[in-house]
Amino acid sequence: MNSLKQLIRLHRWNLDEKRRKLTEFESLRDRMLGDIAELEQLAERETEIAAQNREGAMAFPQFISVLLERRRKLTNSLGEVEVAIEEARERLAEAFQEVKRYEIAAENAMKREAHKRRLKETTLENEQGLESFRRKAGLWG
Repeated sequence: MNSLKQLIRLHRWNLDEKRRKLTEFESLRDRMLGDIAELEQLAERETEIAAQNREGAMAFPQFISVLLERRRKLTNSLGEVEVAIEEARERLAEAFQEVKRYEIAAENAMKREAHKRRLKETTLENEQGLESFRRKAGLWG
């Protein structure tokens, strides 16, 4: 039973690690989405400035090409992170199932031990009752 408890502890630790990894990926995804939103807001502001200012209009094409390239890279990375999130979720689900298997095995072992203990107690009580009956009935010497 002790080794089963150690296995459960190990698999729970593994499960917690998988949860942390998933949380890290989700945080990274959220930061990337925020960065993309900021780039879009920046593009809108710079478009307005370029429309109002001749000097801004001259620098705008170069600026917007850099901004669009940055957005493209972020979007590609975001796709990779989404794939990593799905994989992390699958690994988390597998780890959860593994922990549950060991917990159920431990619970069943505890039930078996409790049943054995109750059976021994019942047998002992029956033997004591039978011996008491025999003594009262004078069946023992």
